Amino acid sequence: MLYAKDAEPRAIYRATRSDSSAAGVVVYYTLVSARVARALVKRYEAKGAAIRTDEMLELKAARDSLAGQAVLFVRHMRGRDRVTGKRWEMDSYRALPLDFKLRALKRPPSTRKAASP
Repeated sequence: MLYAKDAEPRAIYRATRSDSSAAGVVVYYTLVSARVARALVKRYEAKGAAIRTDEMLELKAARDSLAGQAVLFVRHMRGRDRVTGKRWEMDSYRALPLDFKLRALKRPPSTRKAASP
């Protein structure tokens, strides 16, 4: 177990506590470099007033990470649709507090357990 501020690039992490309210959804994190955070800020600031709400949250997360108040991660979410059975994936940038507890993983978690009824 380690804190978000001690995370390493290219490593895969999972929260030590449940991170999703939906059953069958797998959530894991990867660390983002400062270069990516600066590029996000530049891209979203160029949009100006046309920025969407989710982009505004990602912009705030990138700014917080550059200011040293948080650590920027990509949150990967995977799951399986309960009606159609099709798999889905979604990625988003999230700022985690410096003292957020994470657990290192060797590989991304699978959604196979989520598929069984």
